[in-house]
Amino acid sequence: FGETFTLAGENNAESVFEIQFQSGFGTAFAVPVNEANWIANWFNPTSQFPFGFRNSVPSKQAIEFFEQYPEEDAERRYYTYAKPGDTWGRWDPVADDPVAAQQWRARNILVPYADDPDFQLLAIRKHSGGFEERGGFNQNPNNHRVMRYSDVLLMFAEAENEVNGPTGDAYSAINMVRQRAGVPAVSGLSKEDFFEQIVVERRLEFMYEFHRYFDLLRWGRGDEMPGFVANKNELLPIPAAQVTNNPNLNQNPGY
Repeated sequence: FGETFTLAGENNAESVFEIQFQSGFGTAFAVPVNEANWIANWFNPTSQFPFGFRNSVPSKQAIEFFEQYPEEDAERRYYTYAKPGDTWGRWDPVADDPVAAQQWRARNILVPYADDPDFQLLAIRKHSGGFEERGGFNQNPNNHRVMRYSDVLLMFAEAENEVNGPTGDAYSAINMVRQRAGVPAVSGLSKEDFFEQIVVERRLEFMYEFHRYFDLLRWGRGDEMPGFVANKNELLPIPAAQVTNNPNLNQNPGY
């Protein structure tokens, strides 16, 4: 599982589609902005302490969800986010260091749980690969995985269950994903319970891969997202330029 998100794992057999990134092109915040400034992946430096803006951090809700499966899903947890005690390449980005924690709080006053007495230093590890792969500030060459084979398998399992219930084919698809992550196979579920297992599986497998929003919309569970506004956030806003250029085009509701 972890190798999938490393530089060495780019475009491997599990990848269906990736956005290709390279380092060594352009300069961060260069003016004027041109395509050369955006060839590197920015996700990596926003996540790692203390070398990034650190405004892309694990939410407390996401961590608490993953911590429900401490032993069963240890591998996916380890390669999804880092916490005190984890080693990340040659660098421990979340060392249990009170000085580092104080500096983190000072730089992240807008993070709602930074003042939590039980707060721990955390970092998103997925996409990042390791410290050695950074390539310099805003020069992460690691590709962004848009669709992986496990997504195809879980989409198939979900669709098969909706049409025919938890058939052998549906179990085969979901268990391929689970067994690859070192998680025991599931069996003997009702149609409703199988669907709920898909909901859990997709969150564990794809956390920080930008699928959750669209999954919740598809399942009619948008209200689980903080700040979600019903009858508005089911759709994205139509760009203002398109509305201006086409007098017959109406903006989506709520925007």
